[in-house]
Amino acid sequence: MRAKGQTPVMNSLNSLLKKWTVGQRILITAALLFALGTVIHGIAWVWFGGPLIGPVSWRKPILFCLASGVTCASLAWVLGLLPRLLVHQILAGVFSGAILGEVALICLQQWRGVASHFNSMADFDANVLFAIKSLAVIFSAAILLLTWQTIFHAVGRPDTVLAAKAGMVFLVVACALGFLIEVQGEMQLAKGESPTEYLQAGILKFAHGMPMHAIQVFPVVSLILLRIGIDERLRVTCVWAMISGFSLLTLFSLVQTFRGRARLDVDPLSGGLMVAALLCFSVPLIVALAQWRKENMQVS
Repeated sequence: MRAKGQTPVMNSLNSLLKKWTVGQRILITAALLFALGTVIHGIAWVWFGGPLIGPVSWRKPILFCLASGVTCASLAWVLGLLPRLLVHQILAGVFSGAILGEVALICLQQWRGVASHFNSMADFDANVLFAIKSLAVIFSAAILLLTWQTIFHAVGRPDTVLAAKAGMVFLVVACALGFLIEVQGEMQLAKGESPTEYLQAGILKFAHGMPMHAIQVFPVVSLILLRIGIDERLRVTCVWAMISGFSLLTLFSLVQTFRGRARLDVDPLSGGLMVAALLCFSVPLIVALAQWRKENMQVS
């Protein structure tokens, strides 16, 4: 029986909340806070105006809130594949607290009208920058440990587990590249050069951002293929194709950046990598279209 005064939607929500672990609830709460932050800073940009590019722009808090929010939601999904151990809940809490703190400081600097990264001109800004870097180390360590746990302890359908493991590995790669471009940027800043560009036109953050959202793409592709009736073996093959595609795109971003080329300033080498990546990404689409054609032929 339904509790008095509760709608079916409320009952479904209560049932879902009971299934979530403490760590999942923390991560989802963080994701909702980041969603709110995205909206608030979007409104601030519309209200106050200003540029969307550059070290001091509303783009930075908007994108950091958005990216961090979807990452928290993705980690909540990954946590659902792991045993309900205390260590997993602690890692989820540590990650959530650290990334909320980091993004809060980035937002603070935007509201103050100063750059959040590569800015140590004033003592306060230097302290904020140190805190941002420290919190990044903390949540990156949590991601690394959660990745280790996912690789060895995740359970579920083979394609789902593969999507989770690969997505977490790409997230670790994104963190490592983030530290790499931070070090490179500081070295360039010390020489009086731009900390965000490499050589003529390479964008350092390009390589950092490319592998970051594989953790969202892989499970979505796996779920869509499951919903349309693709068998397990083909779903696993499609996830591997997506992994190959993201690997090639990450390599493409590194090749472009560290040869000092703009994102779309392609030559035969980088163009070949991009084409190969797109071919890999086309595999799930081809499989889905083949399934759709098969179902239409059966109906007719």
